Amino acid sequence: MKSWKSLKKILCVRLDNIGDVIMTMPAIKALKEAIPDRSLSLLVSCASAEAARAFKIADELIVYDAPWMKASKSVSNKRDFEMIEQIRSRNFDAGVIFTVFSQSPLPAALLMFWAGVPRCLAYCHENPYQIISDWIKYPDPEQGIRHEVKRHLDLVSATGAQLSSANMFLEIPMHVTDLVSRKLRTKGVKLNKPL
Repeated sequence: MKSWKSLKKILCVRLDNIGDVIMTMPAIKALKEAIPDRSLSLLVSCASAEAARAFKIADELIVYDAPWMKASKSVSNKRDFEMIEQIRSRNFDAGVIFTVFSQSPLPAALLMFWAGVPRCLAYCHENPYQIISDWIKYPDPEQGIRHEVKRHLDLVSATGAQLSSANMFLEIPMHVTDLVSRKLRTKGVKLNKPL
């Protein structure tokens, strides 16, 4: 694989739900730390956008409900063509597709390919030829299933990205804390006592 050191504008794709995005954040943090002036955009679903914002790692959040994801309610390809143009207009140097071991990265890779993203890193079972330039054959499940965090860190390590610290943080906005406190009080939960 050619070096990623000169790639400064990266699109990270994780179109699943909240938990999936949370499992991907250490790898995204590693990509950010690898090149200090690197700009990272994160393409996420509506369902996980708030969680992605709370980590404050990505420089930009792009929200898209992809028709190949089970939670998508997309019924027209108009939004898909608009997304291709939106990605094209940002002139990304590369993209990284994060999936669970049972998902194909090919629909997201094709989206980036059509948008003109020149480099793409992803795990894939079958040979994707030109659609994924930096292809890593799935080692799982044949060699065991890795924890999602480890799996994604292993993927970005192919670019030289390493996590400096395993400590992660999630910044919960005050309005969310207040909302949860109100809901708990209406259910009779005493907030000054251990749960």
